[in-house]
Amino acid sequence: NLPGVVYEAHDGESQIECFDSSQHCLDQLQQRYGSKMPYTRGDVTKLSACVDGLSDAIVDKGLIDALMCSEGWNTMVAETLEESSKVLSPTGIYLMVCYRLSASTKRLLVEIGLKAGLEW
Repeated sequence: NLPGVVYEAHDGESQIECFDSSQHCLDQLQQRYGSKMPYTRGDVTKLSACVDGLSDAIVDKGLIDALMCSEGWNTMVAETLEESSKVLSPTGIYLMVCYRLSASTKRLLVEIGLKAGLEW
């Protein structure tokens, strides 16, 4: 419901783009919200090739959690944060919603993010 909540909170004045690697997920979002927002399928580790222009915000709802459960997760997380930094406007924010990050994981994400040009 997050895309719809954000859209409604801004009275439809904000442009929200839903991005996912799963066409099924995007189809479900489109059924729920219709043509209120664009839906893009792509690889988040190649985000800058998939989206046009700069974004004021990226909301990561569980993506980093999912990547960290994969083999080779550290490379995918680094690529995701690097690509995100390429498409964020100079004043843009990256909002990461994760479940119970340990202190050591937080330190690692800060380190990776700083290398990618994100200031935490």
